[in-house]
Amino acid sequence: MNSIEKDENVWQRQAFNRPSTFIALHHCKSGDFLRSHEFIDGNIVWLDHTSPKGLYENLSDFQLLVSKLGKYDVAKITLNANADTLGHSDQENRSAYRLKKLVDRLGDYGHSDLEEDDVLPKRYPTTLMRAVQNAVGRLATRKSGDYFQLLSAFVYQDGMHQMLTVTGVILDAKSYQDKVDFFEKSRFDHWPFKNLDWSPPKMISVPALSTKERMTLDAALPVSRDLNAGDHLVSTLGYCPSEVGGELNARLLLANYAMFYRAYPLFSRVVL
Repeated sequence: MNSIEKDENVWQRQAFNRPSTFIALHHCKSGDFLRSHEFIDGNIVWLDHTSPKGLYENLSDFQLLVSKLGKYDVAKITLNANADTLGHSDQENRSAYRLKKLVDRLGDYGHSDLEEDDVLPKRYPTTLMRAVQNAVGRLATRKSGDYFQLLSAFVYQDGMHQMLTVTGVILDAKSYQDKVDFFEKSRFDHWPFKNLDWSPPKMISVPALSTKERMTLDAALPVSRDLNAGDHLVSTLGYCPSEVGGELNARLLLANYAMFYRAYPLFSRVVL
């Protein structure tokens, strides 16, 4: 297993907390690692970029990664999708300024039809996802005829920042049967959270809940299909558990919780 980290302080902390010696820690940029590393069959690679700067470099690294992977390898990228990181100007319209900034950051990965609405907070993750599609859709991989098949795309809140994560697998474009066999054996067609056609990413943000709130909600789940999950869980608690965004936002977040609660982690303090 390989871990890549360019920040020296973070890299040193990783070395201190490394749980096993089979994890190789590389203090370098992801691009430098990808250019020199030779991938063997059976890879799962995640490029996790938290900084909004260097967007063009991030997309270029992902393009390079996909070009070096082989059949059935999995590639994932996470990008900062917080539109506020594009900044603003007192001299011009905020959306116009942000659009110019984004066009500059994306370079030739951006679409020619980008509009000011594409940098609004709700649409910005989809805009970045289209840039990822551009990055992986214009190249031939090392094994001629392979292509990047999208599997999922999610938007979530990581602290103060909105993040986008896109995951796909390398398949053989020349063989229709190869694609059919993959989805039949993996059963991705039956996965409720799939995204196979570059539709807008799915929001998976959930409200911050206390342990008691979570236990109460879990006891009321799953929700019958004929009920509105958000309304049902608000009624279960008797109040809205989120003050951010008002009651409507709280109901939407609780509806998300009803969808993802089986996979949503619970962090608790323990005494060792």
